Amino acid sequence: DITEADDCAVTWDDGGKPMDLTSTFAAGTSTSPVVYPMSSDGTLTFCDGTWYVLLEIAASNVTINSVNGAANTTLSAAEKGAVITVSARGAMVQISGLTLTEGVGTYGGAVENNQPGTSLALSNMTLDGNTGTYGGALYSDSGSLSLDTVTLSNNRATQGGGFYLVDSAMKGKDSFITGNSATEGGGIFASTAVASFQETEISGNSATQGGGFYGDDEGSLTMFCTATGGVFGNTASDAGGGAYSVLRGENDTTACDWGTAKTSD
Repeated sequence: DITEADDCAVTWDDGGKPMDLTSTFAAGTSTSPVVYPMSSDGTLTFCDGTWYVLLEIAASNVTINSVNGAANTTLSAAEKGAVITVSARGAMVQISGLTLTEGVGTYGGAVENNQPGTSLALSNMTLDGNTGTYGGALYSDSGSLSLDTVTLSNNRATQGGGFYLVDSAMKGKDSFITGNSATEGGGIFASTAVASFQETEISGNSATQGGGFYGDDEGSLTMFCTATGGVFGNTASDAGGGAYSVLRGENDTTACDWGTAKTSD
């Protein structure tokens, strides 16, 4: 099932001589993805292709990236679990240049991060077509999350179709959260956390409550849109097409487009 470019290599670099893991990951299929634990610090680099994997990060400092970017490199969990799970407390994890898809999990379909003190940074990524109970694409609990030029699309969950944020600090910029769905928080669900964005679009998401954003227990949304971005075109069948907040949640936006249709935002 693996599709890869000619002269392709998947490498692991822990500061010594890079190790070629191409044959290891090429063994993954759409019915049986490779389960690969990462127990030491280093950088895992994927070349072009679609790779069927379940990655578990049990080290303190890990980078996962690609040679030629998200348009050319896909990691699929084949609906067998989360694509990437962070299981080490206080870890620093950087993920860039990848598309993550077909992940399924209770806490985040594409990336599960529920370890206290963990720092998770995503850049130049697409997370599309994942499913979770809490966080269709991402789940972050008691850590920090940053999104830079990330698209979260077509993910679904019970709470937080795009992502679920609890007791965490979060910053995002130049990103798109679009076409996701959930019962609460089609785009984002935040509890005791502030989701802060610059030049980011939250659009086309749907939910029963909080089509774009759902804030619970001081869960808040802050947005700055000096050139582009906003919360628009989201829908909710009950309340809060753009945003819905309960228990002291606040929404603060500057120069952002909130749409005009009463049936949505």
